[in-house]
Parts: sequence; C-alpha cells; structure tokens
Amino acid sequence: FLSMIDSEEERLVVDDETERLRRAMRAAPRQSSGGIRGGGETDGRGSTVVSLSVSVTDLKQSPKCASEATENFLWRLSVRRQHNADEILIELEWDREVKSSVWSIEASVEFRIVNHRNPSITMKQILDHNFHRDSSSVSSIIDTYPNMITAENGFVKDVKILFEAHIVVKKVEGIRSSTSSSLDFSAPSEILDVALVVEGGAKVYAGRQFLSTYSPYFHALFYGELREKREIKMDGVGREELVELLEVIYPVERPITDKNVEGLLKLAGRLEMKTVLSKVERFLISTSSSLTPSARLLLADRYRLAQLQSVCLSSLYSKVAIKSVRDSNEYEKLSEKTKEALFDRMMEIV
Repeated sequence: FLSMIDSEEERLVVDDETERLRRAMRAAPRQSSGGIRGGGETDGRGSTVVSLSVSVTDLKQSPKCASEATENFLWRLSVRRQHNADEILIELEWDREVKSSVWSIEASVEFRIVNHRNPSITMKQILDHNFHRDSSSVSSIIDTYPNMITAENGFVKDVKILFEAHIVVKKVEGIRSSTSSSLDFSAPSEILDVALVVEGGAKVYAGRQFLSTYSPYFHALFYGELREKREIKMDGVGREELVELLEVIYPVERPITDKNVEGLLKLAGRLEMKTVLSKVERFLISTSSSLTPSARLLLADRYRLAQLQSVCLSSLYSKVAIKSVRDSNEYEKLSEKTKEALFDRMMEIV
C-alpha cells in the first residue's frame, strides 16, 4: 500500500480567502511566543475579562505586547512602556475588521495591573467609551512609579506582569454575538421543567417535551417509568458538555466548532439525537471546519457518519493525499473497514 504512494509529491493549493476566513473563525485565546500570554473569559458578574501576561523582559524590550482576540466579542489588549519608563500605556481595541459604519459598542472598561499578593492594591482605572468604526480603541496611561512593579511588591509573579481589562458592555448596535444565550439552564422555569443531574451533583434544567421531540432516549425516560420524576440522573455526563448540547438544539444560536464537535457527537449519539448528529456532520463537511482529512475520517468512522466519510474519501484525489492520512496519528485508530475504504480509494486513483 505504502510503496504505491511513497514516490509521488504534490503541491497543495489553498484558497487564500477561505484560509483567511478560517483564521478569523479560529480567534480563540492561545499561547503566543516571547513570554506573552493572552486570553478572554467572563468573571461571573456579567463582564468580559481580557487578560495579558507579559514577561518583564518583553515589556522592556518589545515596542508593543498584545493579546490574542477573545472568542466571543473580539477584544484585544495591548501594553507598552512610554518614553517615561515609569508609565505604561494600556490599550483595548475592538479587533473585528468591520468596514460598516452602523455598528457601535457602548462599554465601561476597567484597566488593571494585578497584584498577586494583595488584590486590594491592584492598580485600576475605569473609563467609559463608545466603540465604533472611527474610534475602535480606548487607552489609558498608568503611572507605575519608580520600582513599583516588582516581585517584592506583588506585581510580578514568575517573572511576569498580569494586565487585565474588565469590560461591561452596556449597549450594542449592529453586531450580534454568535454565542449569546437567552436561556439559563441552571434554574427551573416554565419551559425548563426537569432537572438533569450530572457528574458532581450539578443540575441542568431542560424541557421534557422539547427534549422528547429531539431524542427517543429522552422520550422513553420522560413518558415511561420515570414519568413522574422531577430529577433524572445522567451518569457519566458532565455539566459543560450537556449545556453545550442543549445550546445547539435550543434556539440560542450556539455555534458548532472544531473544538466541540467530538463532545457533541459523543453525547448526541448516546442520547439518540439524530438532528444534532446531522448538524455536526454538515459542519464537518462544510468549509467552516479546519480539521484535517484524517481527523474527519476518524470522526466519521467512530460515530458512523456515512456522508462525511464519503466526502472525505472523495477529497483524497492523489496518492500523496492518501499517504498523509496513512502517516497521521489518526490512522491507527481507524477501523479495518475504513482502512479498506482508503485502500479502495487509492486503487481508484491508480
């Protein structure tokens, strides 16, 4: 099998526009080089926190240190020393490349230089700003005073300084977050009338009728011997993965991404949610996914996604493409049937 494909080489041509869009969709926080780490999260009080951890050396030598954009609202935090060495400029900018002039974000921004030893003396400055096309950033100069930013004073930990921007969005026009949810699955309501008890004893609330429509598994639970139960125990299911699944089927516009596909496939398969399986399969077939052919083949094999497997096999149009699958980490995890299908595809090419 390998001897038939080892000798051929191929240049892979990637459409520039498609690749640019994929990069834009993969804007999640990640580790960057040079001792700089950036990220975004929520603080549990309705604000978004953008953090930037910068090494002391980078702050002294680099003209500007910047975080990655956060995954939801695309904020970017950057810092740089001023000509006066005791002053640091902290800047928050909206990172999305929007040419439109009809969007705006009204927000309150609290800049912080975090004190790890005593949070009460963390340096803070609060600003209100209306972000729009002609004013997409806000900045502040914080006077750090001579020898203030040191490990002894609690502002340096592991040779790094932690900067944060706490953002409270007050009003948004022209932009809709792709991950916003209007449902709170942590509390019961008129439409969320049953508690699903997951690992650790946490309760996730959902609607009996709604789940029964999507899942024969839940229909059997809710309209069988557990008809009167207000709580259903879900062994081996984590809260985060269950909520993510619910946000895909409920009308809250939860996106399917390369990061959550396998968790969705695993849980949707167990709960017999064919609609979710079909949605994930369509995502994996589309250009929205940047997973490798071998990774997609493994998912198709593992969760019996016939249409996805057919598309993956058809996309392997050369011996070199097939060899790349054969040399991948996923190959050994494939079933014998899928390996046979790969061999058949290679014979078609020959």
